[in-house]
Amino acid sequence: MSGGAKAKTRPIIPESATPIDKLKITINKGGVITEVDAIHAGWAEPREYVPFSWPPDEPVEQAGWLAGVELLIEDLHWLLRRPYHRFWSQVVYDLALAECLSTTLETLPRPHELTLLPASPAVRQAVQQVALLVLKLALRMATYKESKENQLSPALFAQLVYDNYLWDMARLMDLCAVYSVSNCQLLSRQLESLFTHQPAYVQDLQLTVLELPQLLGRVEERVAGTELGKSLSWTELWDVVQYVTDLATSLDAFLRVYPAGSVPFRETGVLVRIASFYDTVIPRLWRRLEAETQAEVPPPAEVRRHLLLCRAALISVVRRALEYCCLEPLREEQTATEAAGRNRERLLDCGERYLEVMTECLAEQHFMADYHLQHPINEDVLTVRQGCPDLDPARLDYVLDAVLSAVPPAAVTPPEPAPAPAAADPDPAGAGAGAGDGGAEAGPMVDGVELESMVSHVQDLLPDLSRSFVMACLEHYNFSSERVINALLEDSLPPSLASLDRTAEAALPPPPEPAPAPAPSSVLSTRRNVFDGDEFDVMSRNDVDLSRFHKGKRMTEARLARELADKSSLREAGQRERYQLFGSLTTDGSVYEAIHYEDEYDDTYDDVSTGQEEPKEEAEEDSGPVPLNQPLPSSRWRRPDPAAEEDQETSGPRRDHFVQDPAEVRARQEARRQEQQQRRRGRGRGGHHGPPPNRDVVGAPRGQGQDKQVLQNRRRKNEQKSTQHRRGADRKQRGGMF
Repeated sequence: MSGGAKAKTRPIIPESATPIDKLKITINKGGVITEVDAIHAGWAEPREYVPFSWPPDEPVEQAGWLAGVELLIEDLHWLLRRPYHRFWSQVVYDLALAECLSTTLETLPRPHELTLLPASPAVRQAVQQVALLVLKLALRMATYKESKENQLSPALFAQLVYDNYLWDMARLMDLCAVYSVSNCQLLSRQLESLFTHQPAYVQDLQLTVLELPQLLGRVEERVAGTELGKSLSWTELWDVVQYVTDLATSLDAFLRVYPAGSVPFRETGVLVRIASFYDTVIPRLWRRLEAETQAEVPPPAEVRRHLLLCRAALISVVRRALEYCCLEPLREEQTATEAAGRNRERLLDCGERYLEVMTECLAEQHFMADYHLQHPINEDVLTVRQGCPDLDPARLDYVLDAVLSAVPPAAVTPPEPAPAPAAADPDPAGAGAGAGDGGAEAGPMVDGVELESMVSHVQDLLPDLSRSFVMACLEHYNFSSERVINALLEDSLPPSLASLDRTAEAALPPPPEPAPAPAPSSVLSTRRNVFDGDEFDVMSRNDVDLSRFHKGKRMTEARLARELADKSSLREAGQRERYQLFGSLTTDGSVYEAIHYEDEYDDTYDDVSTGQEEPKEEAEEDSGPVPLNQPLPSSRWRRPDPAAEEDQETSGPRRDHFVQDPAEVRARQEARRQEQQQRRRGRGRGGHHGPPPNRDVVGAPRGQGQDKQVLQNRRRKNEQKSTQHRRGADRKQRGGMF
């Protein structure tokens, strides 16, 4: 080293697999050899970072913005090229870097905001490049082991990222909101590493979830505090919609990347609060949007798109939490039948949690109707039934009936097949570019009722789209309505679909005429008979002479005339005398002509009350002729005996059974009733005849002997004791009480 030359710092890093936080780096500074920690403030260099801002719309201002972004890109490249120990020292001890990272994550456009960027290709390319570098920086900051030589101990890694506020819940949610669509798998590994090595993030997540009701309450006070939100101006409406959309999409993206974060949402009751917020705020914002007719900036179509995305994101948050906490464990256990017995209580708990959330959300009709449109409730109920057979089916039926009764008939659509999960792009080059717009996938074609159901499903959420445009999107995305809705809301359609007119109806070809249905096969077409094809085969011929068919004997005119002229049966012997016997007969047995019989008025029942017995007369005078075909007692045909009548008159007054004395009848009935009651009281508990029965169970003092009746009473009382009384008596007896 020549004189006057400044000595350079030459660190000597040992090559080993030991974490760098336990290593000392030897440096030679001016001939002085010292050892410094691998992560030290001396390795950090002071640097000024250009903050990232939203690109301006004016072309004149875009030149200055591009110059500032170029400086930021250079700083990010310089930081990523730093050695491992210098990188972590810069990240830990450079406070300006932490502030720049927070500002950039807050400002970078979300997938649904890419349409708001200026149309300049240079601006869009610069935004995409910044997003890519920030993603690489975030991944390196969440990795504690890059190689065998460059690694941190997990304990020190957890301490560095948490104590120095390298990552907090706000930055993590912003990171998920920007990159969850295109780099979900990379972010999932990053968040799992952070939450695994630093459990304090779990507590921070719980505190963040507990703050959500306050944020939602502030929006409700602003929107629902006035009648239908009419006091909101167009600018205020746009601010509220942007705020709610950003909040909903950030929560949805976080749960998409880290599903385990759904547990605090369910445990704290935030899911029900989100449903209540949806039912209160979304309809009012929608009516305010429909009432505006003269707004230009921002255009109503852009506000509508953000509001639709907000609706879908809020529903998705609730769905992801229910899916992870309740439905997914039930589906897993259906495939693993071996553990069904061991995890029966856990499955029942999952079903109970699902019913609890859905029952509390039933009061929010708008939310439940939109939830059922995207996730049919009957599929969830079926999953719970199959996974929890011990759950009360009446509760499931109550939830299902309540939802279906609140949903309009058009919303009750048949379930759609679950779409195949799209593979996340491992290459971070597409960061911030929106959803993957790969080519159309080959899949099963659908038509008829199922296709119409998918089209109506998409148009219910996006009514401005034409039917032909929706069908083209369904064709491209393998007939998955959920992927179509997601791509439309995030404005990530491929160029082939984005160039189509979304409102014009294309001239559709006429539907093909249905092919004639084949004739149903019958037994007659396959039968074989010796008479097939003859002149009487009506099964195969249509020219059969039906006049040659006759059933039974044929009646000719000559035979009919002979039958009518034959009177021989009437001239048989004894026929006339046989018919004469059907006349009338007198009491002396003579036959007379029926024309001589004169009927008289029958006044037998004129004086008889209804329900009383008809009087029976022992003797009747000759009342003339009686019809022969009427059966009568033999006493009607005996001659009256005058001597018997005289004996009867002298023996005493004649008994009249026709009308009895009502007083006597009542007296007999009362005596009979008293006798029955007396007999019943004698058999019952309260009534008895004679002295009361002896029920004594005490008896004489011990040692003097007991009467037989006392012993019987004790035995009867012991037999009539209940189970509890008998156990108590046995316990007392064992204790020596008696």
